[in-house]
Amino acid sequence: TFNGSELTTSKLNELGINQYYIKKLVNIELFNINKQSRLLKKIFVMIIFALMVFSATAYAENSTGKLPDFDVSFNGQVIKSDYREYPLIVYKNITYVPMTYYDCRYLGLTTNWDNETQTFSVNKENITCVYRDFNRETANKNKMSLKVCDFNIVVNGKSINNSAEEYPLVTFRGVTYFPLTWRFAVDEFGWDYSFDPENGLVINSSNPHTQIINLPNISGSAAFDGEY
Repeated sequence: TFNGSELTTSKLNELGINQYYIKKLVNIELFNINKQSRLLKKIFVMIIFALMVFSATAYAENSTGKLPDFDVSFNGQVIKSDYREYPLIVYKNITYVPMTYYDCRYLGLTTNWDNETQTFSVNKENITCVYRDFNRETANKNKMSLKVCDFNIVVNGKSINNSAEEYPLVTFRGVTYFPLTWRFAVDEFGWDYSFDPENGLVINSSNPHTQIINLPNISGSAAFDGEY
């Protein structure tokens, strides 16, 4: 319409407006609309990409652990993580313990891996062993990259949905790490559990504890009264 009147072909001719130029103007307008549409699509793709990068970065940050900056003792044994092959790790403000053969048995736990079902099982048992730390020659870095476990997990016969856990099991240097939350340490394993700024994290498990005793020198090949 033009000034309230419908612009027919004859009317356009009367106004001296060539249809060719009208079509040209329409095509230009359509081109501009398409150009704007393509620009909006590009902006949308860039926003999605930025969100993906941000999510990946946030996940990486959440999967970073660090060495404890407080004291930790298990069954009276102070655990030093500076040179430990499998150190204690703090992740999401929770202390994690490596589920090695000796660490588990020292705390009265056993582990099992079922390759067929891809299931890692942890059970409380009346088992024990002496403490061993297996130190490295070089000191551990204060921060380390962790991977959240993506296999099946069973604790004392109960299935754990690790992907939904607030404090999931993780792996470091090929070893599974277990979160020492109140839920697991106290409710599942029945340990004495305390934390304060002065003493740090103190855990005493309920399994029998062993100690290394230095025996006195033995006279010859026999032991006499008072030498044992």
